[in-house]
Amino acid sequence: MRKLRFVSVFVLLAFVIAPTPAVTLAHPSQGWYTTTAYQIAVAYYDPLPHWAAFFSGHYGRNQHYLGPGGDGATECCDDGIANWDWYPSTWRDSLLLPKTWLFVYGGSQAWLPANYQAEVFH
Repeated sequence: MRKLRFVSVFVLLAFVIAPTPAVTLAHPSQGWYTTTAYQIAVAYYDPLPHWAAFFSGHYGRNQHYLGPGGDGATECCDDGIANWDWYPSTWRDSLLLPKTWLFVYGGSQAWLPANYQAEVFH
């Protein structure tokens, strides 16, 4: 009886501490995702800096401003965020932000990446 208990405990203990295979995470399927920008930085110089909101993904579209006033707050600059350009034209992962928006009208909220939302392809 004593040997049976010892073997039972040993088997249970071995099962608990046995190495388990690593869990493999499923990759998200390719498609369109709505996300916010992760950074605002200079996209390129020509010769002056051109600022952009950078997104993780490609072929950006359907952009929105989530800060105070929403999309309507951006109407002061280049006919609003819906008409702002993406860069570069091949990948479209950076939404160019008008300088008048960043430096005159947008205030400190214009510099927060989380205030810019768009659909991107992964």
